[in-house]
Amino acid sequence: RWVTTGIGGSEGPARVMAGALRRALGVCASFVPLSRFACGADELAGDALVVFSQGLSPNARIALQHNLGLGGACVVTLYEKV
Repeated sequence: RWVTTGIGGSEGPARVMAGALRRALGVCASFVPLSRFACGADELAGDALVVFSQGLSPNARIALQHNLGLGGACVVTLYEKV
């Protein structure tokens, strides 16, 4: 099972990835709002967590700090040097 999350401008890509995983690979994948992690989301156990974030934002760290029985975690980000 794959869990994707993101907030703000990162929510759209997280939702798209969950849908693409379901359609293209037939795996169990779902988008979960970041607020579910902040409230303690014990029922979100799965194989992989994918966090979409612009940089490693404090919001992204909320999801990454939870040990939800997930097999692994990945952060998808864009780092832009200004």
